[in-house]
Amino acid sequence: MRYTSGPIPENAVPASTLQIFSVRVTDLKDGLWWPLHVYGFVATRGGADHNRNFLFRRTRDNCQILTKKDPVLLLTGPSRAVLLAGLVTFEVQLMAKSKTELADQVLASKVFYFHQGSRREDSICTRIPYKHCTLEFALAPLRHSVEATVTVQLVDGSWPDGHQGQVFSCTDSIKDTKMLLLDCPDGTMPIGPDGMFELSRRVVCTELGGRDKLMVSVQARRVGFLTRNQAVFEPKMSGTSVGMCDLRFCKMQVTVAWSLLSTSGTHAGVSPKLSKVVLAK
Repeated sequence: MRYTSGPIPENAVPASTLQIFSVRVTDLKDGLWWPLHVYGFVATRGGADHNRNFLFRRTRDNCQILTKKDPVLLLTGPSRAVLLAGLVTFEVQLMAKSKTELADQVLASKVFYFHQGSRREDSICTRIPYKHCTLEFALAPLRHSVEATVTVQLVDGSWPDGHQGQVFSCTDSIKDTKMLLLDCPDGTMPIGPDGMFELSRRVVCTELGGRDKLMVSVQARRVGFLTRNQAVFEPKMSGTSVGMCDLRFCKMQVTVAWSLLSTSGTHAGVSPKLSKVVLAK
């Protein structure tokens, strides 16, 4: 939300970004079995700066349990748009927890790059092999895009007990792909005293101009019952947009804060010390 309000400098523009939908762990080998207790981090470094932009980050005491049925990392980022200027660097340092810390195994450890020249066919599934597993990244490059920060607030009614909940977003330009912002399969929705949903992810990107629109959906489910509603937004360069999701038993206000992207400090080069896998389609 750097340029949502206030003066916008000349170097803030619609830019190419990388939308990252999910990271899946597959093909366990060399003595690793499901369920898997995973900790560590997955992060990117974009073209605007060299600071890590974390997608997944957990300590050993707060590891995520992955199963063969659900092997997808619970992403909590990016915290800002991933600017696609030249190369986007991916850093992966994931560990598999054992009974003792000395017995923990390295699940995945690598640096690789996504190239700006990669072409999109709706979305790209990139498989990165490691010694103990394979990571599958679902992602898509966006052109002439803006950053959208999503918030959801309960404004009427209450979330019913025992109803699983999901909040997700999608865009017209990327078919059949959605970004999961919140998933509560146990029916306990994290809603604060002010009605704000504690989303796992908040930042998405959408292409500006043309016919692209951002849809934010809220759904509730229990056995034999499913209800869903969505708010639709026209992308903007700045300011905020407000929409409503009505699930009959409760209403949510969805707010999107729009921001252009800063292109200052763009670095075309990469460090020669990093091992390199360039992904270009």
